[in-house]
Amino acid sequence: MAKTDWRCGAARDLPINMTRSWDGGAAAKRMLDAAGIGGDHPKPEIAKRGFLLYDAGNPNLRGSYKLPFADRIEGRLTAIAAGVRNAASRLPQTDAPERERDRARQIIDHYEKRMAEEEKKNGSEEGRSAGFRPRGAHQLHFLSQRIFNTPLAIHPAKAGVIATVLARRLGIGSLRGAGVGATEFMAFDQEDERDAAREQPHGYRVQEGVAIVPIQGTLTHKLGSVQPFSGMTGYDGIRHNVALAIADPEVKGIALEIDSPGGEVSGCFDLADWLFAVRGRKPMWAIVDDSAYSAAYAIASAADWIVVPQLGGVGSVGVIALVTDLSKALEAGGITVNVIQFGARKADGLEVMPLSPEARDRFQADVNTMGDRFVDVVARNRNLDAAKVKATEAATYLGADGVRQGLADAVAAPDAAFRDFLKTLQQ
Repeated sequence: MAKTDWRCGAARDLPINMTRSWDGGAAAKRMLDAAGIGGDHPKPEIAKRGFLLYDAGNPNLRGSYKLPFADRIEGRLTAIAAGVRNAASRLPQTDAPERERDRARQIIDHYEKRMAEEEKKNGSEEGRSAGFRPRGAHQLHFLSQRIFNTPLAIHPAKAGVIATVLARRLGIGSLRGAGVGATEFMAFDQEDERDAAREQPHGYRVQEGVAIVPIQGTLTHKLGSVQPFSGMTGYDGIRHNVALAIADPEVKGIALEIDSPGGEVSGCFDLADWLFAVRGRKPMWAIVDDSAYSAAYAIASAADWIVVPQLGGVGSVGVIALVTDLSKALEAGGITVNVIQFGARKADGLEVMPLSPEARDRFQADVNTMGDRFVDVVARNRNLDAAKVKATEAATYLGADGVRQGLADAVAAPDAAFRDFLKTLQQ
């Protein structure tokens, strides 16, 4: 098998749309269709402009393009701010050569600089009335509460990205050992995108009788949106969309289109249990469009069939918690925090004081309980022995390795997987 030759061919001169919501799968399809990729007259020189990475060895194949950041708006290729942030968050997880990742990072930096200038230019009252909302410190602290000191079912590389960026943005210094560069985290504050998504009755699109439910980016418990936006998808939106698709007479099957490193534990297993309970009402496939790790894999495991690309990934059946300790930073800054509490365990994990051995043991016990629950969910959904699932030790697996582990059923590019799904529905 020929080695994939990942290159960065992204364009630097695209106009930027700051407010459009992001659906990476749909955007990629529009760009590849416009460039004729997979057809008789492909134009890879056009297609590669809207993706951070492409396979220079097989540029005429639809599966050879990765990390879309642009979309076609009224026939014009346009960089989407939410798409740029989404691509930036996923870049560290790719297997592209370091040289090409550096080039892609330069493209991202270029667009992020232009986006920052656009936000600054529209930061006035006039700009805010047009839909531009500057970020505030309270929103960053809200983010930190969703990430730190709470269990996550997420790929560890993604956790490192988030932790490092939040630490820098909150002014608490860098976190050692994260193994990531300066990556912009997706925003929770783009309410214009959220409002647009709320106006939609559902967040799936129907193609040849199949409801395609997008599951992209970081997964959160209650996003309040039926569609992904700014690199996030809510468990509430996924459940809403699948429930509507089951009841929709025009829908013959459901495709969970997944590209996610995982997310919050809260709400994840409830959704996985519900998906397992409704499995069988209509055929449901999980089509992995790059990765389905951790919480995203818990969701995928509830489907009838899981298809993963050759270099796509599944697994990471585990739980992680990032517990912060700011006590030394506060001490260095001459700040003393007096903690007054009722109950010996009330202040366990409070970030202004060191983590006690007792608190660490209790948190570890909680993480172990959630991890065991995760293992049981996957074992039940995939009809695997729980001991085999636990023995993976939260490892991730590419393509065929995932199939050999019993975590996926077939290896195919997303478009080929969709065609195979259509064939099963016609039988």
